[in-house]
Amino acid sequence: MQIHSQWNDRAFIKGFYEILNIWEWKDNEDFWAKYGQVANEDAFITMTEVIWYFEGVGQLLRDKLIDIRLVDAMYSDRVVRLWEKSYPIVMGLREQYRNPDYYSNYEYLYKELKKRQVKP
Repeated sequence: MQIHSQWNDRAFIKGFYEILNIWEWKDNEDFWAKYGQVANEDAFITMTEVIWYFEGVGQLLRDKLIDIRLVDAMYSDRVVRLWEKSYPIVMGLREQYRNPDYYSNYEYLYKELKKRQVKP
């Protein structure tokens, strides 16, 4: 349950929900102009902290060190929504750094949680 301790950290929760529910951007360029490292260092650190956290959870899941049922119970649709919102940013980073594996564990986490969503 140590991985869940992040959800007891007020700053992490605040950052997560700001990204998910308040931040808005039209495209990659707009994101970097508003929330990039140069334009807004605090926002950039918040985004990095949140994505790195889920990158780590994805690695634990990939290595079978955590059960998908537990991950689903803790994060489910919130991580799915976050990935879908941040997807263009992640793809831009992969292209920029010429690294198709950039944040691949975060993507793996998304795909595993997406499989578990109830389909209409």
